[in-house]
Amino acid sequence: MKNLAFKDILLKNNFFGEIKTGELLAGHSSMHVGGRAELFLEPFDEKSLILALDAAASCGLKYFLAGGGSNVVFPDEGLNLVICTRKLGKDESVQLLENDRIVCSAGTGWGSVLNFCKKNNLGGLEAFTALSGTTGGAVFMNACCFGLAASDRLLSVRYFDTQKNKILTYKTEKNDWDYKKSPFQPCKKMQKGGVAGDFPPLEGEAENAEAVGAGGRLSPSSKKIILSAEFSVTSGFDDELSLQVKQKRSELGHFRAPSCGSAFKNDPERKIVAGKLIDECGFKGFSVGGAQIAPWHANFIINPEQKARSADILELVEIVQEAVLKKQGVFLEPEIIFA
Repeated sequence: MKNLAFKDILLKNNFFGEIKTGELLAGHSSMHVGGRAELFLEPFDEKSLILALDAAASCGLKYFLAGGGSNVVFPDEGLNLVICTRKLGKDESVQLLENDRIVCSAGTGWGSVLNFCKKNNLGGLEAFTALSGTTGGAVFMNACCFGLAASDRLLSVRYFDTQKNKILTYKTEKNDWDYKKSPFQPCKKMQKGGVAGDFPPLEGEAENAEAVGAGGRLSPSSKKIILSAEFSVTSGFDDELSLQVKQKRSELGHFRAPSCGSAFKNDPERKIVAGKLIDECGFKGFSVGGAQIAPWHANFIINPEQKARSADILELVEIVQEAVLKKQGVFLEPEIIFA
C-alpha cells in the first residue's frame, strides 16, 4: 500500500523521469551483484528528485540513493525503493562557468566530465580519467585518485536538506575533509586519519545527524542530498597525463573483472597500505562462493564469473578483516558500501 501511495504522489505531481518495477540491481553495480528493486526511480531533474524524496518521507518508505554504483553491493534479496541519480540533469550535466570553474550534476559520470574538459581544453581533473561512478559519489566519498582528492578541486556543493526542505549551498572548508572522508558522510563515529574522531557537522546540523550523497545508505531521517558540485579547473587539458592514468588503471587490473575497485581504505597518516597487509596474509586468489580476492591485486574483491552473491562478498570482507587484525593488528575499513 505504501508503494502504491508513493507512486500516486509522483504521478499526480508530474514526476519527470523513469519509474521501473522489478529492476535488476546487479545491472546498476560495478560488482554486478544484487536482487531486484520493487521500485527503481531515475529522476531527470532536481525537482523530480526532491519530489521523490518528499514522497518517500511522507509515505514512510526507506530508500537507497544510488549514483554510478561503483562502490555499492546490493543485497541478494533486493530492495524496496532505489532512487538513482545517474540521469539527473542529463541534458546539461556539466557546465562551464567564469573564472575557471565547472559545475556538474551529482549524477554525472566522470567519463562525461573528462570528455567535457578535453573538449574545452580544461585541466586539473585528469587524475579522474576512467574513474567509474558519479561526481556526487566522488564528493560523498572524497574519492582519491593518483594523488588527487575530490576535495582538492571542490569549491562548493549544492544539496537538498530534507529536514529543512530546501536547497542550500556548502562552501568547501579544508578542515571538513580528510582521506576518503567528507562532511556529507554520517557525522557520528567518523574515522579521521585512522583514529576515531568527529568531523564538524555542516551549519545547522545536529551532532547526531546523518548526511548522505549519491551512493550512500539512506533512511527517511537522512538530511543532506548532494545535487551538484562546483570544481576549479585550469587552462589546458593534459592528454599525456590522462593517458598515463588510464594505462595505470589498466595495469592495476581495474578493467579485468567486475569489482568495486579498492575494497579497503588505506591509512596515509600511518603509512598503512591495505593491499600490502592483505597480501602478507596470503589472500590473493582466495574465494568465498563466487567472490574472490583478485590474484593480481590483494585489495580488489572481484566477481570473475559473475556468480557472486552479496553474502559471499560480505563474508570475504569479514574474513579478511579478522585475519589482518589478528596478524597485523590493523582493522581495515571497507570502501565497499553494502546497501
